Amino acid sequence: MKLFYLGSNIHRDAIQKIELTSNDMLIYEQRDVESLWSEIESLKHAERVFCIDKKAIISRSYHLETISSDTREKILFSVLSDFQNFLLRTRFSRFDVTGAFEGLCYFSDVVDSALDFATKNKFDLVYSSYTPHTLEAWLFLRTLEEMGIPIIRLISSPLPWILMPVKGLMGDKVGNVNFVSKNNDYGKLNKYTSVLKKAYTDAIPYYEKRTKFFSLSKISLLKASLRPSGVFKKIEKLLVHKEFKEFCTTIDVNSLYAVYFLHHQPEMNTVPEAGLYCDQLQVIKKLASSLPAGIKLVVKEHPSTFSKRCDRRWRPKNFYKKIISLKNVFITDTSVDTFQLIDNAFYVASIAGVCLTEALVREVPAVTFYPLRFNYLNDEVLIDGKSNSISELRIIFEKLQQNKNVDVSDKRVDCLQKFSISGYDGSSEETFMPSSAGQASLNSRRANCLAIQDVIDGVLY
Repeated sequence: MKLFYLGSNIHRDAIQKIELTSNDMLIYEQRDVESLWSEIESLKHAERVFCIDKKAIISRSYHLETISSDTREKILFSVLSDFQNFLLRTRFSRFDVTGAFEGLCYFSDVVDSALDFATKNKFDLVYSSYTPHTLEAWLFLRTLEEMGIPIIRLISSPLPWILMPVKGLMGDKVGNVNFVSKNNDYGKLNKYTSVLKKAYTDAIPYYEKRTKFFSLSKISLLKASLRPSGVFKKIEKLLVHKEFKEFCTTIDVNSLYAVYFLHHQPEMNTVPEAGLYCDQLQVIKKLASSLPAGIKLVVKEHPSTFSKRCDRRWRPKNFYKKIISLKNVFITDTSVDTFQLIDNAFYVASIAGVCLTEALVREVPAVTFYPLRFNYLNDEVLIDGKSNSISELRIIFEKLQQNKNVDVSDKRVDCLQKFSISGYDGSSEETFMPSSAGQASLNSRRANCLAIQDVIDGVLY
């Protein structure tokens, strides 16, 4: 029996694939199925769906006679010791009025819910359409993993149209999966790399582009901004931006520097995928401590931090001040051309941003703090900033400085080709470089349908 968690990727075609199986089940959150009640009706009648919303979890009684107390305690301690639980708890709730202890007690309820559910249904595999990043989904799947049930999830690859399957949720438990890729075309890769070699105005991702003045999204945002919560968010953004501008410096792109591109937060790339490095100040400290003499570190804020949502919880007071207090570290303005920064950099660093792919295509060394996304690349092509210690990074960067004229462009191309023919591609010729969030979402849903069918057929395991 297999269990599917699709999160916001749930849709009619995916539900129908699960429905056609004999006994596979679906777990869901209420907000994701509000427009799909009729689609999951037959699964509900067959008791093949399970809600993991807070209201459903706290209303249930759990009978754990089939699992030993020692086993429960071991699993509970392992799952609850994850500091990311509290970050996920406050991701969608602005104010925590009940306190951390109430949160910890609720975490225990979610673990017991998962234990009770799994012991009654005996799953041999769990499929997650992406890395779970809501509290209940993360706790629930973490519990199943601690019970020894294999988990397969899709993650983003360095190429925007490819989603890669990996096994496991936690970094130390992630492994390779067994499946046969059906991709064998380099055409999209060739088009994509040709765009990334042009000016940044040609390659700018859709989420950084300014929308048309009278677009529906802008009208919706205008309405939201008139509410009390919207006014509060606008004031918050102004305060953060004021602090940011206070510590910006004009950067000479002809000087010796490395560059770190901050991620917009909150997002899955940082919580939970980055682990400790969701606090990006820790990334910056590590990079600053490992730089060769005479090279400074330039930090560039993500444009979406000020063009879209800006959350004080992820850019706390003195965040930018702490960055520039580090030796030889500077902050540049968001208006600085991204490709100009990349082309003149000693290296480009990020947790997992698209800037790393841009750097690889433009033949600039790159450093990642989420190496799982770049599993076809070795240290000669892309440097693992997460796994290497500060001392090890110093040695790597010193060697890089000595061998800065060594050409590894062919190896970069070979690695990107491996990505282009691996994983799942749900895009069309028009949407593989998505021009909107809607296109990106449809690509992801179509790719997930392919993966779901492979899980059902036993091809992906």
